[in-house]
Amino acid sequence: MAELEKKIQQKNEAMKAIGRRTSIARVLLSFGISMILLILGLLFAISETGGLPLIIAVLGAGAFFFFTYLFLAIKYAKTKTKEQERKKLSVKKMTSTIILLFILSALIIYSFVFFITIIKIPDATAVSKQSYIQTLFPLIIAYFASMPFIMVLWYKTSPGMAARFILKVHKLLVWKSKKTIVKTMVIDVPQHTSFFVIVKRAFTAMTFSLFTTYSIWLQFISPIGFQVGSTTQDTVTNFLAFCGSYFLNHCIPLIASYIIWFWALPPSWLLDDAGIVFYRKKLDQREPATIRTVSDWFLSMVKAIVGTSGLIAYAAKLKEAVETLATMGTVATLHLSLVQIAVFILGFPFFGTMLMGIILLLFQESQGNKLKTFLYQEIIKDQKDPKIKLKYNLDPRLMKIRLEQLDDLQEQTLLKYYGENFVHDPPLEESKKDFTKIGEYSEEELARK
Repeated sequence: MAELEKKIQQKNEAMKAIGRRTSIARVLLSFGISMILLILGLLFAISETGGLPLIIAVLGAGAFFFFTYLFLAIKYAKTKTKEQERKKLSVKKMTSTIILLFILSALIIYSFVFFITIIKIPDATAVSKQSYIQTLFPLIIAYFASMPFIMVLWYKTSPGMAARFILKVHKLLVWKSKKTIVKTMVIDVPQHTSFFVIVKRAFTAMTFSLFTTYSIWLQFISPIGFQVGSTTQDTVTNFLAFCGSYFLNHCIPLIASYIIWFWALPPSWLLDDAGIVFYRKKLDQREPATIRTVSDWFLSMVKAIVGTSGLIAYAAKLKEAVETLATMGTVATLHLSLVQIAVFILGFPFFGTMLMGIILLLFQESQGNKLKTFLYQEIIKDQKDPKIKLKYNLDPRLMKIRLEQLDDLQEQTLLKYYGENFVHDPPLEESKKDFTKIGEYSEEELARK
């Protein structure tokens, strides 16, 4: 009873301190719902389907949720603490990332516009158009409106998954003993946005998407490939069937992969940003001591499964797509844009997933200060909870790694022995005088060397 009262008191004190603070999750959810409704309303209007009353109702509901989003966004900005204001994301250091973001966005919009305009191909039958629209609309909504919901998923789950899952698995598998030293710790990590880190992470997410779609979904769950209809159908109907099957069986699974891998990718990147590493040394084996990030250790196991199989499977499907289009003679017959088809059909698995990855990573970067805070709070909670048996005993405070030069060499090295090469190298004992530095190395000294 006393423990329950303590928790109630703690919650009341927290609510007083928080005041009217609103969560970024609420802001994103209202924005996501407005995006779904507004995009759906515009698609109804462009395709001339659904009727005017439905279009007005959908757009009206979308406008309502959009204004709700604006209200919550303003409220969120006003209730930021002074501590948050001092730790803003540097837009100047994101210039290269923003340029890449605009290039990828332009490519995707350029190709998407083409697939919207072909709805009005005069030679297409009403049935083929309807079937095509039923696959195009979900794709556009999934791609452009799913990101706020994925952001909420990443934001809400990343700290917990990193602390309660990845660190627990690490504690379970990388154990210490009398002959093995293992220490998990937090080290100082520069908190600046890096273009190369974002691109590397987005590329990793893209490879996971390819694996999910081409090595799992198309191989085992939906082995449809590229559907083109029967040989008796006209070229337009075949082409629309081809696009529809591509949207349904290739593009949507690529987008869904960002939900499927929520437990592995964002928590691992958060562990990196939080500077969580582990030191491991064998006391009875000839094996150098290592300092390694927990995320690298964890993702190496996952990547062993993912590997390059997704890229190989994608290359096979890419060849199939080219052969299918060539068989239909689509470009020559319909005078379609070969560039737009290539950008989307052949490039979406790269451009589309990379663009999604960069947007999601920039969001995670913008919330990095809070996510790290939540992660450290989860770590502290683990240490205090008596019900948790498997504790990883991680102190969230920074630990400084010292590099100290000793006036000694490795055990069992021959100090007075001459070399046996063509020119007899002098004994190591005589060479020691050439290396005068003894003691601790500072980071400034190492940066100059």
